[in-house]
Amino acid sequence: LPGNALVPDLDLPIRADGNRLGGPVALPSDTPWPLDRQGAAMAFVAQIDFGSMPPLPGFPASGLVQVFVGSDDLSGANFDDPRLSDIRIIWQPSPAANAALTPSPILSEFSPLSRRAIERGVALTAAPFAQLPTQSDWQLTQAIDGWYRRPGIEKIDAFLDSEELNPPRHHQVGGHPVFTQDDCRRAGHLDDYDRVLLRVTSDDHVMWGDVGEAVFLIRSRDLSARDFSRVAFSWDCS
Repeated sequence: LPGNALVPDLDLPIRADGNRLGGPVALPSDTPWPLDRQGAAMAFVAQIDFGSMPPLPGFPASGLVQVFVGSDDLSGANFDDPRLSDIRIIWQPSPAANAALTPSPILSEFSPLSRRAIERGVALTAAPFAQLPTQSDWQLTQAIDGWYRRPGIEKIDAFLDSEELNPPRHHQVGGHPVFTQDDCRRAGHLDDYDRVLLRVTSDDHVMWGDVGEAVFLIRSRDLSARDFSRVAFSWDCS
């Protein structure tokens, strides 16, 4: 699947638009800082500026997505059903060019972002890439169960163990989801969440547990309708 890699660039300024991790946010004029279900300020994780990245099939060509997660030790994640995770996605199809920036609250020790990312933000530059599904992909795992009864399985094993299926270590929009353990999807459960709205890996600016991966998944039909109210969020670590 095609995607855009999002690479930190500390030399880029933080503005109302642009792709970034953390920092101040240009919220809509009628929108207060989001609160989680416990009434605490949510953690602003990332902003996606579709107008500043190479186009992706099915994704918006313009507009901003701002991603917030819960402030507890699980960052709001519901591992049994990621559709019920405590997150907030703000979609701005026509953001104001000169909107005022609201500073992020300094959150608790549970925030996955570094203090620098929370206070100042980390700009991200976008570059196109294409990605194969990883070894943990639920459809690949399901297919393997049948392949092991076929001749030539050693060739499949060699391919699965090759570097070609090792996911690149970067944040991204599009492409395939990346998990450190198991895919949170399976047949009959989240199997229609087929697009990566955002993958946030672990790096110098954000850390999910023990160098984990976070993914925000959306269904193709919701993405086409620009409906970001049903995004599923999960993260895992080794």
